[in-house]
Amino acid sequence: MIDVGTSFDCNNVRVEGDGLAMSIVLEASRIGDMVRIKNANGVEVEEPLITQRRVELSIKLPLNTPKVVFDSKVGVPGHTLKPLQSLQPGDAKIPPAQMMLQEPGMQIEMTAKEL
Repeated sequence: MIDVGTSFDCNNVRVEGDGLAMSIVLEASRIGDMVRIKNANGVEVEEPLITQRRVELSIKLPLNTPKVVFDSKVGVPGHTLKPLQSLQPGDAKIPPAQMMLQEPGMQIEMTAKEL
């Protein structure tokens, strides 16, 4: 079974001044492509290449105002992305992390409202 989908968690939610502060964790995974690899018996098989993204942020939202808290086209300031390694030398070419984050693109916009 291949587990793909999206998970969004808000933690440590609190009122801070004129806004709402919190930590968020977003995890998204999908089947990106199929790759051919050799198994332990030397037989070539096709396996799914699953891409996974995880974003952890501490944010403060003003009340009643939409705010983009993450945009994959911009990235997260202060976090350098490193290229991923192949499964095994010569088996598959995996795109650099920058490309995986930019395609198809992810943007998180949040709005805090008082109830």
